[in-house]
Amino acid sequence: MDPNATHKCAHPSCTCQIPVSQKYCNEYCKSAPETEFRCYCQHSDCRKAQ
Repeated sequence: MDPNATHKCAHPSCTCQIPVSQKYCNEYCKSAPETEFRCYCQHSDCRKAQ
């Protein structure tokens, strides 16, 4: 597997690209409700998407 491979954070509203070894980009996305319409993780990818 490509060591630089990425995928989207598992939170439905988050657009962050993260290493395949991780499921969420940070603790915020891990604990945020999946019904949230916007992502507030504060990473630059998500701030640009809003």
